Amino acid sequence: MVRKRGRGTLTSLWRAIGRLASPRTPVAGRTSGGAAPLRGTPRLSRRSDGRPRCVACALCAAACPSDCIRIEASAPPWVEEADRPATSERWPAVFELDLGRCLLCGLCESACPEEAISLDQQAPVPVAGERASLRLGRDALLRR
Repeated sequence: MVRKRGRGTLTSLWRAIGRLASPRTPVAGRTSGGAAPLRGTPRLSRRSDGRPRCVACALCAAACPSDCIRIEASAPPWVEEADRPATSERWPAVFELDLGRCLLCGLCESACPEEAISLDQQAPVPVAGERASLRLGRDALLRR
């Protein structure tokens, strides 16, 4: 089945705009006038079939004020080579997040129409001796 390219993109964009315009629920533990609690580290989630939820729309990268997310889209490996020109399905061939630059603001989480990226409060922010160890790729973000 071939999905129309424009409809899926417009639907995703409409959902993202709706999330940004909806009233925000307060973060648990936040007190009025006090400092916000630590939100945790970003992570990518999977669908029930084990595939990444991310569709490489790059709305999270566009919303990021510190420009710490880099995404390169491609056809997913589970789509056969012959079907690739006809499908509009994409996935992140490259998804890199630099925790050294990340503000943990949560704007990427709010912008994502697929709810693929979230700030995991269970996983602490890693402390690293080398800056290179703070650059996390797609597979590392999916494992967290």
